[in-house]
Amino acid sequence: MTPANEFPGNVFFFVFLVGFLAFFAWSAATRASWFFKSKPVNRLDHLFWRMAGMGPLLVGNQRVATNPRYKYSGILHTLIWWGFIVLQIRTLNFLLNGIDHSISFEANLGIIYDLLRPLMDTFNLLVLLGCAMAAVQRAFVRPHRMTLNMDGWIILFFIAWLMVTDVFLNSLEFYLHPNEFDHKQWAYLTYSLYKFWDVIGLSSGMAKAMNVFFFYNHLIDFLAFLCYLPYSKHSHVLTVAPQIMFRRFQPTGTLSPIPDIETAESFGVG
Repeated sequence: MTPANEFPGNVFFFVFLVGFLAFFAWSAATRASWFFKSKPVNRLDHLFWRMAGMGPLLVGNQRVATNPRYKYSGILHTLIWWGFIVLQIRTLNFLLNGIDHSISFEANLGIIYDLLRPLMDTFNLLVLLGCAMAAVQRAFVRPHRMTLNMDGWIILFFIAWLMVTDVFLNSLEFYLHPNEFDHKQWAYLTYSLYKFWDVIGLSSGMAKAMNVFFFYNHLIDFLAFLCYLPYSKHSHVLTVAPQIMFRRFQPTGTLSPIPDIETAESFGVG
């Protein structure tokens, strides 16, 4: 079904997957170790308050989306963030397909997964729109609060290319295996590109070559993006959920007392 299901594609797939994930695990563990040097604090109290905040703050992107001073930024961040959440379904399906098609969502959820296809196509477009808005803001508007460096452009490229390769890859899967997708027309964006391949008479050989190209581009883009995040200011993509869940209950600015502060020779980890 995918280039990774046959030799030598399966070797490439697992080498890339295991190698990149191992590097990401090492990077994340190194940064997580910094937190364990600090004094333990109980952040499992007020569980209902913590869980209730996950909806508006995490899913709703409330702090960014509702700030009237940053309305433009709020819109583009919300488009990208919601797309990131929804398209995890397709990303997981992609990885499962690479391991073995029989364990993928496509193979096991049937019409349920097909019903999600138009939603995922919609968010492919919305994320690309959000990336375009962010690029315009960086290139032309340039708010004073924004740090203009290559980090932002690298992240935008990773996200946008992930969307492009996703759509092209799925359209080529439709083209190469049309009888295996009963409701492919529901994926209106992917289906339109699939019909374009059909209209221009794309040869089977070229379609297979393009399928391999976009499959491994999508894989490497996703894995490289994941490995880059711990070193980027956009690492909040990974940390935002635990940050919200374990946020402090006390008002901001409340300090914990330091015992024997008059005689202490050092404060905190340093």
